[in-house]
Amino acid sequence: MNSMIRVSHARDTRWARHTALALVGMIALALSLGVAQPAIGSGETEVVGTVSAASRGFPSVVILEPASPARVPISSEPAKINQVGKSFTPGVVVARVGQVVEFHNGESLLHNVHMINLDSGDTLFNIAMPVVGMVHRFTPEEPGVYAVLCDVHPEMEAYVIATNSPYYTVAAEDGSFELPEVPSGSYTLRVWNVKESRSFAREVQVAGPTTEISSGR
Repeated sequence: MNSMIRVSHARDTRWARHTALALVGMIALALSLGVAQPAIGSGETEVVGTVSAASRGFPSVVILEPASPARVPISSEPAKINQVGKSFTPGVVVARVGQVVEFHNGESLLHNVHMINLDSGDTLFNIAMPVVGMVHRFTPEEPGVYAVLCDVHPEMEAYVIATNSPYYTVAAEDGSFELPEVPSGSYTLRVWNVKESRSFAREVQVAGPTTEISSGR
C-alpha cells in the first residue's frame, strides 16, 4: 500500500512540475509576442514646420514619401471640390492614387470641369456640369499634379495633387503645417506650390516625439 502511495505521489509531483513549466512557457511566449508587436502608435512622430506660403491664394501641399511603401489603406471617403460662387472650393485638394475625387456643381449655373495632367499636358476629361447637384467622379491612377479649369468661367481654377503616400497635408496660408502620427524613418519631403520656384524636394529624417521641418532646401 505504501509503495502505491509513493508512486501516486511521484506522479502527482511530476504532473505539477510539468504544469508549472507549461505555464511559465506560455507566459514567456505571451511576453515575447507583446514585445514583437508594439501597440499601435508606438514610434510615431508629429511633424511640424513652415514651408512656402500660399501663392495666388493657393496654399502649399506637404507630402512625406516613405523610403518603403506604407501599408495604409486608401480612404473610402472621396476628396471633394465644389463649384460655387464661380469658384472651385477648395482650390487645392490632395488624393491618394486610387482614391475618388468628386466634383460637385453647387449652384444653378452652367459649369464644366476640364482636367489637365500638368506633367504631360494631356486633357484627362472635359465634361459639362449644367445642373445644380451634378457630380462627376475621377480616380487618379498615378501620382502627379492636375489642373482643374472651368472654360465657361476662365477665372475658375483648382489643383488636385495625387500621391501614393498617406502622409500629406495642405498647409495654412502662411505655410505652417502639422502632420501627426508619422512613423519614424527616412522620407522624401515634397512641397508643391503653384509657383514652381517655391516647390522643392529633399530627404528628411523623422524621429522622436516631434520633428520640425523648415522650407530650407
